[in-house]
Amino acid sequence: MNRDLCAERERMLDGPLTSEDGRPASFRDEIVSSWRRCKLVGVAHAGEDVPYQPNFERPNRLLRAAGPVIDRLAEQLLGSPVSILLADSDAQIIDRRPGSPKLAQALDRAMVAPGFHYAEEYTGTNGVGSALEERRPFVVSGPEHFRDNLQQFTCIGSPLRHPITGSTEGVLDVTCRVDETQELLKPLVLAAVREIESRIYADASRREQMLLDHFLRAGRRSSTAVVTLNEDVVIANTAASGLLDLSDQAMLWEWACRLLGNRDECNGEVRLAHDVVVLARATRVGEPGATAGVVVEMRPRPRAPSPPAAVGPRTRRDPGDNAHGQLAGRSIATARLREDVDAAIAAGGPLLVCGEVGTGKLFVATHLYRRRADGEPLTVLDARASHDDPVAWMGRLTSSVTSGATVVLRHLDELVPRLAARVAGVVEQAAPTRLLATGRARGGHDEASRVLDHFPISITVAPLRYR
Repeated sequence: MNRDLCAERERMLDGPLTSEDGRPASFRDEIVSSWRRCKLVGVAHAGEDVPYQPNFERPNRLLRAAGPVIDRLAEQLLGSPVSILLADSDAQIIDRRPGSPKLAQALDRAMVAPGFHYAEEYTGTNGVGSALEERRPFVVSGPEHFRDNLQQFTCIGSPLRHPITGSTEGVLDVTCRVDETQELLKPLVLAAVREIESRIYADASRREQMLLDHFLRAGRRSSTAVVTLNEDVVIANTAASGLLDLSDQAMLWEWACRLLGNRDECNGEVRLAHDVVVLARATRVGEPGATAGVVVEMRPRPRAPSPPAAVGPRTRRDPGDNAHGQLAGRSIATARLREDVDAAIAAGGPLLVCGEVGTGKLFVATHLYRRRADGEPLTVLDARASHDDPVAWMGRLTSSVTSGATVVLRHLDELVPRLAARVAGVVEQAAPTRLLATGRARGGHDEASRVLDHFPISITVAPLRYR
């Protein structure tokens, strides 16, 4: 290992991230940027603690796609000084295939094993966490690691993306000793990633086709409300769309999985949002041992006739009773979200809605607009479009704000970096109730993510699995 490089690393991690004489550092820009992120969140380069979760959730979709590819690679690399690591989208290692017993022992001593979290915020610059943070293939070798105890390794990691949704499913990483690094390891990782992503696409397409086929069959044989769903997909006919609230989708999936167990069909009563009770039949969709989803057929339970209501003077409805007054749902997480929305509306000011991908942030933002609106129009601008034509996108934002419209800045954490300062200025000067935004979470260290910190008020939408 280069002693001068190690000495410069020590100086930089203990002081400013430049070389001793003020010249640019000898390390790559992406490594220095990662070190800067690690220092900002307080990672200790001499530390050795790693968060550990022994009973972790195994992402079945990722394992179905990656398992056969990793099995084949492990067989080909058996006895070689190379380890294959698979991590989930939170940088927790869920599978490890060490090529040799000697390397396995070294990895065990460094706590590079299933159950350990290797996000940058916990363990500094490394092939798993930094690949997730940068959203691209990332190589970390020897002294480029932020943690001292990882300097003995070279790690080459690449994110695994869902080809349809674009979401990051996990990371594939190949790790070896620094003195045994080979040029062919990166092409090996990238080829394996392409194969795993192809398998994710094929699996998703096959499962969605199975769901669609069963949905069409159920709809043809019945005039009832029919919905077909799994963790990611919901297909509903007109009758089901009229019955279901957003919160019902996750609830129906959990209800069907709980009642089905090892069976292929079950029946029961389900209470939907707005106190609607339905008689439901759930049927499993998929092959033995691999559930693709469920088909749920529903009929409203007949209600007992109500006594005639007394005729009296009409009273004005409370605004909270109308269709836009409250977010529907019965879970604790939804109740907490309703409280946060009420508090945000009372406080006023530019407002940020945070949450994971697919939690309904835009739905909540438009709900806030309807609660706050006083007749002004609504404009939704997607920050992803700023990458195509930054000047035109900024012009649309400025004109929308000055025209008096309420503006929702969607995916604001994915704004093109060169516009970050200008958008932050717009946020600071915007009318109190005229600007809303959505993003994944505060706390990012890139320029786009820092714009989120200019919103004085934020609420977080819990994932659908909690609602």
